[in-house]
Parts: sequence; structure tokens; C-alpha cells
Amino acid sequence: MYYVEALNPQLDVLGQQLGDAKIRNIASVVAPSVSQRPELFEATWYTDSNLKDFAFKTRFERLYPGTQFATHMMPYAYDDFNMIVQAFERGENPAVYVRNIRSYDGNAGRLTKMAGSGNFQSMPAVWEIEHGKPVLLSHQ
Repeated sequence: MYYVEALNPQLDVLGQQLGDAKIRNIASVVAPSVSQRPELFEATWYTDSNLKDFAFKTRFERLYPGTQFATHMMPYAYDDFNMIVQAFERGENPAVYVRNIRSYDGNAGRLTKMAGSGNFQSMPAVWEIEHGKPVLLSHQ
């Protein structure tokens, strides 16, 4: 098994080199989802963020054609933004409001935070490149 972790353009160069060498047993964290050529990583399994609401990705791709959707970042950024909006809608200090949240059901699934912690945690998910596109395996 080969573990792949790189950024573009080196990621796609490495993907092409591995493919040319007939090396297909690859595992990774996030990398295939940021590839400009995910077909190079066909059948590769990798971990990335969960994506509870696939309509979120569809809306993003429709509104921003040609912009790559980053599963490991965009759902969390959107959820963070919505937490701040909720604070303003309630007339609360956003810093205090977000600090006091213990769970949040967002686009990346359920986020939880232990009392006294400033970090939300989420459940990672396993994805696979199938027909040149990322597919969340738990949604099949």
C-alpha cells in the first residue's frame, strides 16, 4: 500500500506517475479530493470530512462553476458563519454564543465540543474516487 499526501501540482504529477507504474493500491487523507484530476486516483479510498447535506455541494457548484469544492473546509466554514449569524439574530455576543455551543447539526454532520474546550469535533468519513468523482461511501 502507498500512502499519498501532496498538494497540486505535485499531487497530480505523482498520481500520473503512480498510474503509469500501474500502482493502484493507494490510500490518503483528503488528497484525492483536492486533485485537479481525480480520475488519476480512481478507486482510491481516503478520509475527509463528512458531508451530511449533499445539496450544499450541489448549490456551491451551481453558484461557483469552475471553483473546486473543498469538502475538508467549506462545510465547516459555512457552519461557522451560520453560528455567528445565529448569535446576531439572538442579539448575543458572537464570541460568547459560539463558546457556549456544545453541539451543532451542520453541513459536516453533528459537531460537538466538550465543556471548556474551544474546538469542535466531527466524525470523519471514508470517500472513494468513483468514475473520476469523490463519493462518500456511507451514502451508497
